[in-house]
Amino acid sequence: MREMPRELPRCKQIRLAISKCDSNFKWCFMFHSFHQNLCPTSWWKICWLLMTVWGSTSFVTSANAGPEQLKDRLLGEALQQWREYEGFVALLQGEMRFKHTIDGKIIQDRNVEFKQNRNCKLYINQSLLKPRLEGEVLAYNTKYAFTLKRIAPDHPWALAGREDRNDTASTLYTKMTQRYFDSFFFPLLRIPGFDVSISQLVEQTSFRILGIKMVHRNGEELVQLDFDNAHQIGEGVTPIQGGTLFLDSSRSWCLRSCTLQAQWRGKTERTKVTQTTNIENQLADVNSIRPLPKKVIEESKVYYEQGESGPRSSSWEMVYDLREPTQPPGDEEFTLSAFGLPEPGGIDKRPMRWYLWVALSGILCLGLAALFRRLAHRAKKTK
Repeated sequence: MREMPRELPRCKQIRLAISKCDSNFKWCFMFHSFHQNLCPTSWWKICWLLMTVWGSTSFVTSANAGPEQLKDRLLGEALQQWREYEGFVALLQGEMRFKHTIDGKIIQDRNVEFKQNRNCKLYINQSLLKPRLEGEVLAYNTKYAFTLKRIAPDHPWALAGREDRNDTASTLYTKMTQRYFDSFFFPLLRIPGFDVSISQLVEQTSFRILGIKMVHRNGEELVQLDFDNAHQIGEGVTPIQGGTLFLDSSRSWCLRSCTLQAQWRGKTERTKVTQTTNIENQLADVNSIRPLPKKVIEESKVYYEQGESGPRSSSWEMVYDLREPTQPPGDEEFTLSAFGLPEPGGIDKRPMRWYLWVALSGILCLGLAALFRRLAHRAKKTK
């Protein structure tokens, strides 16, 4: 009882410090620090009780954030984090295997390799579906862009096209390479199959937020965004007319799931095709602030107006193995010579092997020795 008055001011310090913390993580750190240095054994349970009550109150407040607050975060914080995440993704390397099924029949089964640095990109697409086992390369470096073809994995690559690059124009193969990266490589930033990023969709003038709230989905807290993007068919950057996005505000606001409605022109100007698409993104590491995709499942149903016909259902399954390298690949890995083909102009710019340098040096030394010997022999004759 005698020591109680001396310890009460210290407990007030604990409460004051906790009240200034903005997150549960800070509370835990401050509690642990003060408990070790200030709290007597007889008071730690009281401190923990205060911590739990105040922390739970803050959590409920965060979970019940109002629509206006979430909307402000979407248009401010989310847009900024998307840009930062794009910079992180720009250095990733890896592989992806995807299967495309139409009306229950597998029409594509491919393995895709992605390679990139700040100036170059390379995309290798190899079919695994027999009997068509063709492969394709699309790549660009600082000087030129090219595409390669082969009829099977055990056949050599053949040059199918090449274009020089410059600062004023982007070549066809450069655009094709970038499009493949945009379509398949960024499923957490872009909407697969629609060639549009989340930020591009949100920044459309036709984009309207119908509702936004925090929800618990599959044991996680996500932002549910219901939107309308009604516009004339054929206009705008995407055929998406509306839907629902589930965004992960704790992991760079990445796309975790969505349901979309899209429309295209039919065979005539008066008809249209409507598609409903559901996409689920699974993460490789749920604890990472900057997550990587592990698996993407996209399923679509297509509806035709009278007189129209075509596939009724479509599904994509994409399995990823991406990594952040300690050092990005060098520019020489994005050239024709990396595939055993000559560089433009017939000059092979691959570095000469060390043993060739040794052999060349040896031949040169033998030649010089023979020359000096001949000159010495002539000098003897003149004497």
